[in-house]
Amino acid sequence: MTTHGTERAHGRFSGMVRALALAVAIAGTQTGCTLLPEPDDAATVRTYTLEPTLPAPGATARSETVLLLAPVRAGPGYATPRMAYTETPSELAYFATNEWVDEPAKLVEAAVLQALDRGGSFRAVVSGPGAPLADVALDIELVVLRQEFGSGGTPGGSRGGSMVRLGLRAVATDVASARVIAARRFEVTEPAPSADPAGGVVAATRALTRVLPDIVSFAAAAR
Repeated sequence: MTTHGTERAHGRFSGMVRALALAVAIAGTQTGCTLLPEPDDAATVRTYTLEPTLPAPGATARSETVLLLAPVRAGPGYATPRMAYTETPSELAYFATNEWVDEPAKLVEAAVLQALDRGGSFRAVVSGPGAPLADVALDIELVVLRQEFGSGGTPGGSRGGSMVRLGLRAVATDVASARVIAARRFEVTEPAPSADPAGGVVAATRALTRVLPDIVSFAAAAR
């Protein structure tokens, strides 16, 4: 084959390759297909709830006082279902694939409401728009609820250890006069059985179990 013949054959072959590539590209556009690999599915998010053990019914006589439990407020960084942790005191981080089933302030509110009602110190314990009927209002703020990793501890790892810190601030107010009857901060730490989010949930549940009787006693003293 001559040189000119070789060049013509090579040109025809290159033209065929370009035409084939164009056809594949057009077909992919029309069908919505792609030659790139599909991305992996997002990691599964695990959700947890708080189910503390409620205090035993109180032995004090039931009063005629109606108690209003205001919605529990969330402090900075905690108005989210995301589970918080820290490796240094000044930095708050969140687990990527582990969350509370709802904002932790709402989970705490549900537990406190049950504990107060079970305590039996009040004629009624109400929540929501019940202020005009209530005698005493109890306002609670979730100041801190985080898993703290100490020396050698790693989020999601097995080295070292961790603990959960739970802090609540409670204020009891006389509804009629708007006078503050009492104010107190409750804070406890509870070691986690494992240095991972699941261990943190166990510790948080135990911490709330410890705090509930103190909140019930605090509210009862404000009658």
